[in-house]
Amino acid sequence: MTDRNNTIRVISLVGIAHLISHFYMMILPPILPILQADFGVSYAALGLAISLFGLSSAVLQVPVGMIVDKIGAGPILIAALAAQGFIIILIGLIPTYPALLVLMTLSGVANAAYHPADFALLSNQVGEGKHGRAFGIHAFMGNLGWAVAPPFMAGIAVAASWQWAMIGAGLLGILFAIFMLFQPVIRDARAAAHDAGGPKPALDHKKLFLSAPILMCFLTWVLIGFSDTGIRGYAVTIYEQIGALSLAEANTALTGYLIASAIGVLVGGQLADKYGRHALTASLAALGAAMMIYLAITLTGSTLLVLALLSLAGFLWGIISPSRDMIVKEAAPRAATGTVFGFVSTGLSLASLIAAPAFGYMLDEGFPREVFYISSVMMLLTIVSILGVRSKS
Repeated sequence: MTDRNNTIRVISLVGIAHLISHFYMMILPPILPILQADFGVSYAALGLAISLFGLSSAVLQVPVGMIVDKIGAGPILIAALAAQGFIIILIGLIPTYPALLVLMTLSGVANAAYHPADFALLSNQVGEGKHGRAFGIHAFMGNLGWAVAPPFMAGIAVAASWQWAMIGAGLLGILFAIFMLFQPVIRDARAAAHDAGGPKPALDHKKLFLSAPILMCFLTWVLIGFSDTGIRGYAVTIYEQIGALSLAEANTALTGYLIASAIGVLVGGQLADKYGRHALTASLAALGAAMMIYLAITLTGSTLLVLALLSLAGFLWGIISPSRDMIVKEAAPRAATGTVFGFVSTGLSLASLIAAPAFGYMLDEGFPREVFYISSVMMLLTIVSILGVRSKS
């Protein structure tokens, strides 16, 4: 009973931390039009801030993953929450474009810790046969963080100012970090390399990262991240720019996408544990998501229709996530769980690094619909990479 309670506690606490981390990824997109007017810069320039966040996170995820496997995931996770919360408060206190660039870069540094630490905790402290649901709940909480960010940030920005929205967002991470200090199951958690007992053979990280299955896992995360950046990062601005939806309606549609994604990962977690056919599940869901993304920008005559199509796209996107994570877990050596997840999840940051300024430039040049088209194609390409993992394993 104690083990079961500890498992529930670990999944719950890690899930809330993941919610906050994804919330922090979404602090800029809901208020891009406000920031653009306030700073007097282009959307491409604001996309650079998102890109710098992704760059710093991408560069450090593998080193942080190695640290997690060496000294333990719990202390790293707590430190990341506190540091990122403080940095985001500074964005509100220093409301200038240069400060935004610097602080978003530092925020990405803190963000680098979440995936290696989270997946190490879940992979090594959750019993076999439950990982699909654990990863599903983890992804659900992350997507929930994305979903609550638009109403939180836009609501406070409209009612008070975007600066107060940043300060309120930053306090969330600091307060939860303090709470986690009193949770021994997280605070004292050690990585697999310590818990399994006995000396571990040295790993050739270069050989591991260049192995075909791990490279295909990495490519999968890049493609999924690229597609999601187009929708999650720019849907609000795109629908407003083409005159299809108002700012409030566009934020509602994006929230529908994000909430449906959160529901989809719960369903995907059940499918991953019950059927175990991870590549097939993820591939079929990716096909459906690509179709819905395409339709969501071609059939814009009705607000309800856009909401329905984006919600379906989000639901199918969510189903992919637990199966994707299970594929990575099966490909990773147990003593290198944090390192491998740190490496492959770098793909998300790399995707943001490339896609954010590129899509921002497309909006500046008057090609908003093409952002959705590219996102749809990227989602289709994930089918190739997902099936490639299975064929190379």
